[in-house]
Amino acid sequence: NPGLVKMKPAAVGREIEQALFLKYGGLSREYKAKYRSLAFNLKSDGNPELRRRVLAKDISASELCSYGPQEMVSHEEREKRKAMAAEKDKLIVIEQ
Repeated sequence: NPGLVKMKPAAVGREIEQALFLKYGGLSREYKAKYRSLAFNLKSDGNPELRRRVLAKDISASELCSYGPQEMVSHEEREKRKAMAAEKDKLIVIEQ
């Protein structure tokens, strides 16, 4: 998409770190845990969609910092987890 605005990864990284700092009030244990989670999910080869959406500014830095683990997984992974949960529910019903 030629009209798509993409930010440089370094600039986005600075915005995310600033949003984390504001949310957690400094370099707390929670800040560090969230930083590791975000870094893992944004670098993951299995989740290019999240990275694309962040760089395209579809997701703001502050919004990303409020995402939980379920919101950061790829669409494919989310669907796989739903299917596994549905299969587990079937097994529970059969066993009862």
